[in-house]
Amino acid sequence: MEGILSTAMEAQLLSVIESKIDEAVAKRSSPDPWANMATREEICERFNIKDTQTIKNWEGKGLKRCVSPYVDTKTIVYDKREVAKFLGYDNW
Repeated sequence: MEGILSTAMEAQLLSVIESKIDEAVAKRSSPDPWANMATREEICERFNIKDTQTIKNWEGKGLKRCVSPYVDTKTIVYDKREVAKFLGYDNW
């Protein structure tokens, strides 16, 4: 029995499937976007700050908090790079 698709169509279909698999693998192996996030407590610990209220005060002076993709979470997170830049550091 002959194939349902022509050889050219099979090759084209195979190419599309391979590219979709490659995209999925790339997404799966990409770094965790939350790896660069820190909570108020983590920021306080990293920079030896005694009270999380200080971080809240920084928000009033321009530090931006990140919105969590999880609807029911109350945890506030910040981009580590933005915190370091806000404080005048080159790196976290």
